[in-house]
Amino acid sequence: MRRLGHGYTLYGLRHFMATQLGAVAEAARRSGRIAEAQRAPYLKAAALAKGRVCIATGNGDARACVDPARWQELFDQSMRRVAGRFARVDLRWRARAFVGALLADLPRKNCWTTAEHAGDPNPDGMQYLLARAVWDHDKVRDDLRDYVVDHLGNPQATLVIDETGDLKKGTHTVGVQRQYTGTTGRIENAQVGVYLVYATDAGHAVIDRELYLPRSWTDDPQRCRAVGVPEQVGFATKPELATRMITRALDAGVPALALLVPLGHPGDACPRLPGRRGACRTHSPPGTTRADPGHL
Repeated sequence: MRRLGHGYTLYGLRHFMATQLGAVAEAARRSGRIAEAQRAPYLKAAALAKGRVCIATGNGDARACVDPARWQELFDQSMRRVAGRFARVDLRWRARAFVGALLADLPRKNCWTTAEHAGDPNPDGMQYLLARAVWDHDKVRDDLRDYVVDHLGNPQATLVIDETGDLKKGTHTVGVQRQYTGTTGRIENAQVGVYLVYATDAGHAVIDRELYLPRSWTDDPQRCRAVGVPEQVGFATKPELATRMITRALDAGVPALALLVPLGHPGDACPRLPGRRGACRTHSPPGTTRADPGHL
């Protein structure tokens, strides 16, 4: 289970760096330092273009660009924030290289390609970081969440719950089974994660994640033990996982007014959190929503 927690946390850090780049570029554009945001096909990864770092802003096919020195400053700032969670210096540099590779314009992103981007001869170091190295991914998640709030915090923000799946070929990856995944819109052999996104007019970023463990896993202790799932972890529905993340965010003081949760899989409903006030809506891609009587 450590590999999933580590990997999802670092992917979250990558997502926020992309968001922050877009926000900085937009601020520069508005102040006149950049003439206009470029239009280009949607890119998920940062890339150098004519001496500038460019990335999709998430608004259609709009792409924002910013000076590389400013982007490097933001990258260094974010990595310094989480550096203390890695007891060993080599792990700090490995995590930095991994996030940098996730932000790079690589055609595919796995341990082999991220290792090559970092200049390593093999993927052993990246695999060790994600699978066996000792570092507290939940603390890194908390650091990331606080960093997001520092930069994007807004009392009018929306918390968005959604899930995504990673397609798999085998049966040994924790949580994998044939199940519906929005990645393809059909039942596939996949691992599914539930995410919490913090969204404002200035940008959005992943601030939490939970792995969905189907009953085919939680009812098989030996299978769970083989991949390192803690014994105390039991079955939880996706709405229950969502409620955990929302509760964590609100208990940590994350400012938000509204909540969007996915509509479409069995048991979907807006979480009821006692003492919370705010609008809760369900969403169904490509953007249709309907009101639901839940509250923040």
